[in-house]
Amino acid sequence: MTYAIPNRSDAAHPRARFLAPGIIVLCLACCYFEYFVHYYSTGIRLVERAQNQALILLLFGSGLSASLLVRTYRSPLERMIAQSATISSLSSGRLPVALACLVAALLLLSKTAFLVYAEGSSLYPYWRETVGRHRLLTTSSASVVTVPKHRWTPSLLLSADVMVNTGCIARYFGKAELIVVEPPAD
Repeated sequence: MTYAIPNRSDAAHPRARFLAPGIIVLCLACCYFEYFVHYYSTGIRLVERAQNQALILLLFGSGLSASLLVRTYRSPLERMIAQSATISSLSSGRLPVALACLVAALLLLSKTAFLVYAEGSSLYPYWRETVGRHRLLTTSSASVVTVPKHRWTPSLLLSADVMVNTGCIARYFGKAELIVVEPPAD
């Protein structure tokens, strides 16, 4: 059996087995604090971007804890792996293929995948409208530009249309003002 990590001559610190759960508890406490402060200061659930940051903190903390635990209990784990007949199938291709199938099934059956399936037909028309709007804003020489709202609004990509912050968008494209109008009827 080949290890990715070279053999270490020094033993793990005896208190490392207490540090690993401490890291998990600290990460969970930070995430709880983040959710708590956000909810009680705004009255709404944590926004998705902040949820992603909390998830990254949890994943990093659990990875660090797993690494510390494996370093601490390396020799007992090596003996257990050497004695186990089921783990010896790692050298065959069955376990990686089974894990890949499991990950693919979880991704295809996720909430985001169902949202992509439901809104798939509106993604291309939304893209065309967005490219047309961008072309209008970049090629127009007028300082005041009339911009139509989107007809296609997939929630996967769009949470608010241009009317939310017209001043910022106008400054980005070098315009004095954007006027938002209803989209033309087909």
